[in-house]
Amino acid sequence: MKVNGYNIEPRANLQGANLQEADLKDRYLQVADLCGADLTKANLSGANLTGANLSQANLSQANLTEANLQVVDLTGTNLQEANLQEATLSKANLITANLTQANLTQANLSGATLITANLSGATLSGANLQEANLSGANLQEADLTQAFLFRADLAGAEFSDTILTGANLVGVNLSVAAVMRALLLQWSDLKEENLSRTNLTETNLTGVNLEETFWDESTVWPEGFTPPEQ
Repeated sequence: MKVNGYNIEPRANLQGANLQEADLKDRYLQVADLCGADLTKANLSGANLTGANLSQANLSQANLTEANLQVVDLTGTNLQEANLQEATLSKANLITANLTQANLTQANLSGATLITANLSGATLSGANLQEANLSGANLQEADLTQAFLFRADLAGAEFSDTILTGANLVGVNLSVAAVMRALLLQWSDLKEENLSRTNLTETNLTGVNLEETFWDESTVWPEGFTPPEQ
């Protein structure tokens, strides 16, 4: 298959290709080299991009719903306002990626590397971030409602006005996190926000509502901080 004169197939060399608004729905592009390609507003819903190289590519406003992006290299990739709902990004490399205002609802990011990625304003409700590395990531105004963050690394991440309602924070490392003003409000179930085995050393909890959160003796609080009643 050819799109804009380029062969679209597994292992294809598409470095720097101009594929703006291309219809690549359900295409097989495993291990394809799309480094630096322009895929602005492209339709990649359901596409299989396992192991592909999308580093420095432009995927702003692209449709990647239910796409398979396992082990994909997305280093420095522009995914601003991209739709990644229910996409699979397990073990993907998203270091320094721009995911501003991206839709990652129910996406699978387990084991993904998002060091210093920009997720400001992104929607991650119901996303699986188990053991993901989000150290230094920008999560300002991001929506992490009901997100699964088991053993995720959030050290040094920015949480200003982040929504964490009902998120699972078991085993999360929040050490040295920047000012955290997350909205942790009105859970009906004490275990919806679980801080057991969570490291909060040096975390700034100013303005954070921790009422009705669950924690135990394994929770590490900042020095001098009075934990909420259980």
